[in-house]
Amino acid sequence: MKKNNVHDEDQQWFTEHMGAELQRFDDAYERREPELAPLDSFVASHKLALRKKLWRDLALFWLVAAMLLLGMLWILERDWIWFAALQLLVAISAIGYIGFVHRKKGREQWKNN
Repeated sequence: MKKNNVHDEDQQWFTEHMGAELQRFDDAYERREPELAPLDSFVASHKLALRKKLWRDLALFWLVAAMLLLGMLWILERDWIWFAALQLLVAISAIGYIGFVHRKKGREQWKNN
């Protein structure tokens, strides 16, 4: 560990020998700060586009949900056995898919054995 006066001498030597070159380098490659007005307009336009996209996605979700619900109600009205069979098929398929993904993820994980 250097003593305080040795550190001060090193700092003084560095400033004397390298200070002018470092200052010239900093002056040559000075970074400009961006203007705030274009950045604000970019953020505002991005927020507006994102809001429109989210509303479109929400409307699409409600449309698909309504179609599925109406389809399920129509099948239930026509024949409740087909409704129960479809519900059972969907439940079994979902459980199988989750089990397949879980098993695949378990095989891909690195084990420390």
